[in-house]
Amino acid sequence: MRIFLITFILIASASDAVLTDLGLRSGIIQEANPFMDWLYHQSPLAFLLFKVMLPLLLLFLIPPKKVTKLLRSLMYITCSLYAVVLGMHGVWIATGYYHI
Repeated sequence: MRIFLITFILIASASDAVLTDLGLRSGIIQEANPFMDWLYHQSPLAFLLFKVMLPLLLLFLIPPKKVTKLLRSLMYITCSLYAVVLGMHGVWIATGYYHI
């Protein structure tokens, strides 16, 4: 289950980064997180790499036997939040706010 959750978080995070980049470039959205906004304006590539690195760190730094109930719950919450964020991107695409 740990691998599935982290894989979902990795794919969702990378997808969010790419779709956010498209939205920022087109000027229809703004990055809400001040740190990520700063990072994006320093380097869009650094923004993408950072978004991908965090889930990879989870994969390599947390041994399977160390996944507590709390950590598993936090991963489920993260997956749920990413599902909402990706849903927002989907609405923007479906309503024509930006095109891929």
